[in-house]
Amino acid sequence: PLKMYEYMAAGVPVVAAPLPVCVDHPAVMTAASPGEAVDAVRDALRLSSDPVHAEMLTNATQEASWDRRIEPILERLEAASLRFVPS
Repeated sequence: PLKMYEYMAAGVPVVAAPLPVCVDHPAVMTAASPGEAVDAVRDALRLSSDPVHAEMLTNATQEASWDRRIEPILERLEAASLRFVPS
């Protein structure tokens, strides 16, 4: 699933196995069989020129940035007075 975010950051359409994180992501096509994969790749390639889909990939990338992903962890550390902030 982390590769999924790297591909989206590169603006590449994503086709993945139906893992929960992939199925739940609106910018990702999923396929459970070789036939479905062929169809999903066709759809993804067609979407690659769609500006709305490109914007969806950009937004997904921003939401999945490491800065965003680390926020909840830092908040928990701060709440427990365990966060080290260098001076």
